[in-house]
Amino acid sequence: MTASFLAHFQTQRSAFKNIVPEDVFRLRSYEGTWDFGQEVITNAGRMFLNDSELGARIEIGLVNEPSMTATWYKHPDTPDSYVIAVNAGLVTALNVIAFDIFGYGDEVDDEPLLLGHHDAAAAERVSERIAAFLEVGFPLGNGLAPSSRRSPFVEALVADAIQFLILHEFAHIVLRHDRGDVHLLRDKRVDLQIATFSIGQEHQADDLAGRLHALMRRPEGTKFAGMEFGGPSLFFGLLGLFERYTRYRDAFDSPHAHPNAYERLYRLRVAFTAGSRSGYVPVFSDGNLNLARPFAEPNPEAVRFSDAIAQSLLSVLASIEEKQLLPSPINNLFNQYCEGDLSNDKKEQFWQEIARWLFIGSPIKIIHHLAELRRSAEEQLKMESDEGHRAFVLRALALTADVVNRMRTIEDYSTKRALQRYAAAFA
Repeated sequence: MTASFLAHFQTQRSAFKNIVPEDVFRLRSYEGTWDFGQEVITNAGRMFLNDSELGARIEIGLVNEPSMTATWYKHPDTPDSYVIAVNAGLVTALNVIAFDIFGYGDEVDDEPLLLGHHDAAAAERVSERIAAFLEVGFPLGNGLAPSSRRSPFVEALVADAIQFLILHEFAHIVLRHDRGDVHLLRDKRVDLQIATFSIGQEHQADDLAGRLHALMRRPEGTKFAGMEFGGPSLFFGLLGLFERYTRYRDAFDSPHAHPNAYERLYRLRVAFTAGSRSGYVPVFSDGNLNLARPFAEPNPEAVRFSDAIAQSLLSVLASIEEKQLLPSPINNLFNQYCEGDLSNDKKEQFWQEIARWLFIGSPIKIIHHLAELRRSAEEQLKMESDEGHRAFVLRALALTADVVNRMRTIEDYSTKRALQRYAAAFA
């Protein structure tokens, strides 16, 4: 298998050279192998399929796309080989949301880590992440330093969640879901054929991944009693936060029919608490099979642990809904730069912010918002009589025109495609 296959999907960094600073480049640098993912796949093959070579037939890597997805497909050039691609946006979102909710407070060593509790600012931090993802395409950071005492716990929780999502894609491969309907994706630099999974197949992959996950304890997770099911609770809780505010396919850029996140979590929790009474999962393989194993007997502490994780995420969601409004990072940026006269330095600084978002986020979402802003501003000019307000709107239109002209000079596939889609809005 050609290890460079996933390089086809990486954002072309050269298009943004001398436009965004080096520290921004590092946010989207995922070329090369992904040791964490490869370790999970290799261990799963060795432990459950007696196949130590499985890792050589499944290429797994992080793709520096901001969307919150992971998927798999057959390798187009190598028989009996597969590719699993995990988009960086999903891993980043797991990290930042987990730290936003669980990473603050309890600095005193003799105080317990209260998993079911979070400080009042958690909802505000998470609402900023959700708004940034929906509008910019990337869960922008807030610059706050989390608790050093809580960091090992949050890192173990996130690693647990990432292991589960890898095992979910692995389960699709083991269960031979590639024999289903085929969906052709032409929206990238190469054409791909991937299976379009049914809701039933998603449940099957969840069930099998849950069983594997319960039997593959990570060393960092064993330091925290009850971590057996914490990662899946974080994973589905995160998806549930974003599902509430947008349609699933729009948010996650996925052709598959995925069940609701909290439905998936509830089904796994029922299976997890049932222990060995939950029976076996039939798995098909051409070789020896040692995979159809039940959950171990449930650990009551693990059940309480996972419920506390889920409860914290639900509480944050409820707090966000009480506000009934998400902040708009792009509107906030315009409000900041449209106060006072526009100078060339101001335009350059504004462009630097937009270029950073284009590189780490989703150009289609950003350009869509700029198109909507331009349309709204032009409507306001027809009705606005206050000279101060008119001047503000005219500056916003000037900034929009300036950044769109600069975008046209960037040799980046995603940016060019987005500009083509909204060409009429900026004609």
